Amino acid sequence: QLERPTKQMREAEERLKAIPQFCFPDAKDWLPISEYNSETFSFMLTGEDGSRRFGYCRRLLPNGKGPRLPEVYCVISRLGCFDLFSKILDEVERRRGISAALVYPFMRSLMESPFPAPGKTIKVKTFLPGAGNEVKS
Repeated sequence: QLERPTKQMREAEERLKAIPQFCFPDAKDWLPISEYNSETFSFMLTGEDGSRRFGYCRRLLPNGKGPRLPEVYCVISRLGCFDLFSKILDEVERRRGISAALVYPFMRSLMESPFPAPGKTIKVKTFLPGAGNEVKS
């Protein structure tokens, strides 16, 4: 017997479906381009129960030759901390500039890290191949 999706599950699914539209609200206007300055923007999703989720996005043009489409990296959080997530997206952009393969492990480690208590700081260590800051043993 299949479980019927709960109202909460259906709502979460609807929220997820909406995210690409917020990341690329102007998708129909995009054509491949050769130059583009990255941009950071945010949006808020509000559930029927009034709960809020914030989306923090960085839209950038991946390295390459010739015209190509931009990509968007998006972090969804219950916390409204634009400055913090903007710094995190700076690191995502740095990593993406080297290789897309460096983005996922960083995002995964973020998801698994506890959020700092109010007033505490968070340190993002950058150890990127070719960036001159590798740790040599």
